[in-house]
Amino acid sequence: MRIPILLAATLATAPVQASGGIWCSSEDGPVKIELQAGVTHGMGFAVFDLRATAETEDKKVREDLRNSSFGKSELAQYWFRDGEIRVGFYREQATDPFGSVEVVIRANADDEPSYSGDYTFTAYDNAGGKGVEVVHKGKINCGAE
Repeated sequence: MRIPILLAATLATAPVQASGGIWCSSEDGPVKIELQAGVTHGMGFAVFDLRATAETEDKKVREDLRNSSFGKSELAQYWFRDGEIRVGFYREQATDPFGSVEVVIRANADDEPSYSGDYTFTAYDNAGGKGVEVVHKGKINCGAE
């Protein structure tokens, strides 16, 4: 009878990692990207407490699209499994003229918890009905636990 009780007590006190996080930042390139998010381990790796920014000084991008903040409501797609991190954000400007910013991050594990990959930043501006799209790509470093 002591062995089952001892086993149960040992399992009950073992560390359980129910949540962790991912973080990414771009060091070089035309766009500065920062991402921090909490993620669960299990339950589909749900995301919580997500904060991200994308900033560019590129004058071809309309001023109100140059600095974008993203939260969980702008998280369009997300994948964190098998040594891969994939995150997609999308934000529309609620003002006229229409404009949008999309950021896609793709990174693979180098030696966990380090990941490296690339990002694509796309700004779309419909000022004057011209439909101008600016795309930037660069390198990004991420980590996860």
